[in-house]
Amino acid sequence: YNRTVNLPQVEDQKIYLGMCDIDHFRKINDVHGHSIGDQTLHDIAQIMEDNFRFNDALFRFGGEEFIVLFRCKLQNAKVVLNRFRESIESYGQQQSNGLTLSIGFVECRKTEISSTVVGKADIALYHAKENGRNRVVDYDDIEINSATA
Repeated sequence: YNRTVNLPQVEDQKIYLGMCDIDHFRKINDVHGHSIGDQTLHDIAQIMEDNFRFNDALFRFGGEEFIVLFRCKLQNAKVVLNRFRESIESYGQQQSNGLTLSIGFVECRKTEISSTVVGKADIALYHAKENGRNRVVDYDDIEINSATA
């Protein structure tokens, strides 16, 4: 995290952390078995690699959660993550298992430690799940909505 956040700035680009969680993954394990669940995780990791660039950092965070650290312009961050979410949804349709993905993301600021950034992304992920799953939520949008409420 620190190495990525402290890379030299690229004009008009920021670094974002996206926390991704497979919706209802336990159901896949329960209905289809753990070997299918393991294959699904492997397939999702491959889809991640296909959707992000070589220099983006991709991690399995635990269970059915993944983290991606990537650099782009603000207006493109949600587009990039939605493209990934849609790729997972398409995969779920092909597999006939209804697999979807919820994502919370936040801009990484050099002044914040990794646990703070991950915590904010987790809050955004929680909002994505609470508002119907299969969506992307920007932590800063939550903050703006809370301030105007």
